[in-house]
Amino acid sequence: MKNKIIVLSIILLFIALIGILVYGGENKVDAKIPTINTHLKSGDSEYNSAVTSLNNKKYSDAQTSSENALNEFKKAKETAQDALISSTDGNNTVIQKYIQDTISEIDLKISATNELSSGIRSVSTNPSEANQHFTKSNDLMKQSLEIKTQRKQTEKENPSIFQNIN
Repeated sequence: MKNKIIVLSIILLFIALIGILVYGGENKVDAKIPTINTHLKSGDSEYNSAVTSLNNKKYSDAQTSSENALNEFKKAKETAQDALISSTDGNNTVIQKYIQDTISEIDLKISATNELSSGIRSVSTNPSEANQHFTKSNDLMKQSLEIKTQRKQTEKENPSIFQNIN
């Protein structure tokens, strides 16, 4: 009888450990997605502030907002990379693809922000070069919005997976 209890206890412990390994990663990802989205929203806001300041010829303010945007996007990427690592602990390919798409979106936003910063730095010395940077920045940001649209579609198609992210 005593041996049966020990064996049963070991089996239950083993099942619990498997559950933690399989579902633990997904819970970590669920907790990180809102943080990623917060950094993305802050980065977008700072990026838009940089563009507004640029249009108003407030180049110092534009550069500051651009740097703030870049910092927010980098924080989002760092958290997304952590989430991607956590997502590989489970078997949820939807989450993994979603996080990979998020990282692609963030990479485009980082590149767009870098182009914007380069344009701001060269606006007074080489307006033609600055305009090339601004055009590239705008194109990259449009591409990032396409990926964001795909992510939102994934959320709509999988409400049970993404019910706690906003």
